[in-house]
Amino acid sequence: MLATYGYTRPVISTETGWPSASFWGSSELQARYVPKAYVRGYAAGLPLAIWYAMIDADSSNPGLLGPGLMPRPSYAALQTVASRLGPARFVRTIPITETGSPNLEGYQFSAPGLSGGKRLDVYWYDCPSVSSGSPPVDCDDVAPLRIAAARVARIDKLGTRLIVDDTDDGYRDGFVTLGVLSSPIYIDYEP
Repeated sequence: MLATYGYTRPVISTETGWPSASFWGSSELQARYVPKAYVRGYAAGLPLAIWYAMIDADSSNPGLLGPGLMPRPSYAALQTVASRLGPARFVRTIPITETGSPNLEGYQFSAPGLSGGKRLDVYWYDCPSVSSGSPPVDCDDVAPLRIAAARVARIDKLGTRLIVDDTDDGYRDGFVTLGVLSSPIYIDYEP
């Protein structure tokens, strides 16, 4: 829309965040929001997104570091998204025809790998009660995701890596099957 009026400057996000406390925040929701915010920013073409704040600035505790500069889980989530997507290039938003669910949000990236650019995806279940509720209400909904691969690495928002094989679901069918929750996961196709 801005381009139609001749506006050619980049749009940046100068303040994004989620509280680790208050009536609508928690350490878990804050840690989940970190990769969601940055992945969506990459997908939208934002050249810059800034988390507010590094250290708690008010009683909602939005900081990545808590009292005594103790790192919160959101700090580990930021380290994970930066290490995984920092050198990566956004490829596309993964359509519902591939995710299999209208509530699964998925994004494909190309990251440096052994064979040049390797595929790296990020998925999460977009819990309607979190994105539309006030205050947000967490959900435990799970959506199945079938990935055409013999083996992948599933990396959680904090960087914990788990190798998942085609046969882990009891079938050798050329697909890895995962349950995706509202907590983002990275899928590395070159484990």
